[in-house]
Amino acid sequence: MDAIFFLVKLNLLAVPLYAAIYFNFSYPPFQTFVASLSAGFFQTLGYDFAQNENVLTFFENEKFLRIEVSWDSTGWKAVYALAALVIATPAILWKRKFQFLAFALTAIFLVNLLRIISTVYFSLAF
Repeated sequence: MDAIFFLVKLNLLAVPLYAAIYFNFSYPPFQTFVASLSAGFFQTLGYDFAQNENVLTFFENEKFLRIEVSWDSTGWKAVYALAALVIATPAILWKRKFQFLAFALTAIFLVNLLRIISTVYFSLAF
């Protein structure tokens, strides 16, 4: 019975995810925030670039590289999916769920940011 209850809750929590995908929802301020964090990293490395909202434009050794931080590249689906899984999990105290989510969602966000930075870095290098 616990498994059925878990699946029902998980599927109900998946409805907003599918609605957001279907209606092509995006939140440009968050995209700009992720682009700004990436830009801060490249600024510390001394790269020549310009940022216009969620677009980073690099000028490096006669190379011109334009990077757009799209809504999908922000990692929102992974964050939402993990939150839905944790919320749907039965027999765990809410306090423990929130503690885990605080750690795990931050970790997912940082790993995704590292993915964006490393992709741009390797694109510039090669």
